[in-house]
Amino acid sequence: MAEAAKAGEKAGMVIKDARAKQQKKLRAMQLGKTARPDELKKAGAAMEKVVEKGGSEVKRVVDAARKVLESG
Repeated sequence: MAEAAKAGEKAGMVIKDARAKQQKKLRAMQLGKTARPDELKKAGAAMEKVVEKGGSEVKRVVDAARKVLESG
């Protein structure tokens, strides 16, 4: 069970790192005025949806792995 939790934590960190990189790119675009504010807002909202979906998927997989490991 600890292995499933450890893998879930690692996947969560990968998601957080990817989110941070994307936020930096969006911030650079904002500061450089290479994109319109409404486009940046849409991109940020879309990114948050993807992050949320990824986080819930990781949780679902870890919970399923725990159940399998506990039952067998």
